[in-house]
Amino acid sequence: MVPTKKILVIIGSATKNSGNRKLIEQVLEKHPGMEFRIYDDLSVLPHFDTSRTDRDTPDEVLKIREEIENSAGVLFSTPEYIFSIPSRLKNLLEWCVSTTVFSEKPAAVINGICQWRERS
Repeated sequence: MVPTKKILVIIGSATKNSGNRKLIEQVLEKHPGMEFRIYDDLSVLPHFDTSRTDRDTPDEVLKIREEIENSAGVLFSTPEYIFSIPSRLKNLLEWCVSTTVFSEKPAAVINGICQWRERS
């Protein structure tokens, strides 16, 4: 039996139960044989501070870096905010800049820009 690859899914939206979260839930339903870990609370990460990126790094930052490092790939589901990404997602990426957690890590982005409607 081939071991299941663990994919980390990062929800970039600042809204709980966002359309991006619902979109990911639909995607995951279509792939029941894969192992996904959803990280959907970027609000726990403190504001990026360059003086703490390599020393005295906050525990929350160390935890998400470890999640990324230990995943086979990363899937981002994020809205577009003013032709860019949400500030919380950018904050996460900034905390990872001085590391190699994304080096040679397969990554994909799903941009849920359409209005979400519940299936009946």
